[in-house]
Amino acid sequence: MFRSIKWQIIFWFVLLIVIIMTVFGLLLTDSLRNTQLANLAKQLENEALVVSQICLPYLVDSAPENSKSLDTLVKSLGKDIEERITIIAIDGTVIGDSEEDAGLMENHSSRPEVKDALASGYGESTRYSTTLNEKMMYVAIAITDGEGVFGVTRMALPITHVNNFINSIINNIILATAVAAAFVIMAILIITPITIRPIAEVTRAARRIADGDFDYKITSGGSYEAGQLAKAFNEMRYKIKEMIEKISSDRAELSNILENMTDGIIMTDTDGNITMVNNACLKILNVKDIEITGKSLIEAFRDHQLNEILRQCLNTGKQQTTQFESISLKKFIQ
Repeated sequence: MFRSIKWQIIFWFVLLIVIIMTVFGLLLTDSLRNTQLANLAKQLENEALVVSQICLPYLVDSAPENSKSLDTLVKSLGKDIEERITIIAIDGTVIGDSEEDAGLMENHSSRPEVKDALASGYGESTRYSTTLNEKMMYVAIAITDGEGVFGVTRMALPITHVNNFINSIINNIILATAVAAAFVIMAILIITPITIRPIAEVTRAARRIADGDFDYKITSGGSYEAGQLAKAFNEMRYKIKEMIEKISSDRAELSNILENMTDGIIMTDTDGNITMVNNACLKILNVKDIEITGKSLIEAFRDHQLNEILRQCLNTGKQQTTQFESISLKKFIQ
């Protein structure tokens, strides 16, 4: 069943849909991921600028009480905007953090986003956070009054929602692929029988001809190509019928001629098996069993001399003429 044209068409169309949707999905999800991450980075940058301006006065005056107030402020801001905020001194010391105790946190001077922010004013990094146990995006900007740098504001958000968004897109693409494949399968199951009907008709006609029914005719219909196929097949059927009728007529004529000859005639194939023999030959060779078609000469007539002449003729491809006395028949044969 699965070797039929219908199922082969279904297989290749579904495979094509899967390949196209896979390539489309990879390109789309990659583009959307980059866009989402870029938008997230821009959002964190804008928020970091606002937080930097709020925290700048606390860093300009480095009194101990300002550090405590800054940490309290950062925790309050982080709670309000639901993002992690970290304020870092230019030597990498954490002054305030919205999630952790700043005094217990390690030096951040080696963090790539902090190093970039101190060097160029802006830094960005995406990596796994061992503190929060999830992948985070970090955006850091330098805290400056336009003349000097007093520290770094770092904003952080998990990229879970980006991954969730991409996963939802992937699920939708898979669903769309399944729906498209199902639609194609149904369409092919409906359309293919109509399309391949001429082929099925030709198959039936060929079987009828193989059974000897040369009067079976295909009716033209469907597409132009189907009509041309039906026309060509009918022409072939007619020519085959004519050829067989001519062969039958010629064979009947030949048989009639042979039967009216007084000379004995034996016709064989290239293997020496009898294909035709006339009554005169049967009388001459004294053979009463006329069912000898398909037999060899030696099997039919039991005469080695006659068989030897046939072998010489077959081996040389030339006419052989001889006269001999058949011991078994007790008569001369030429």
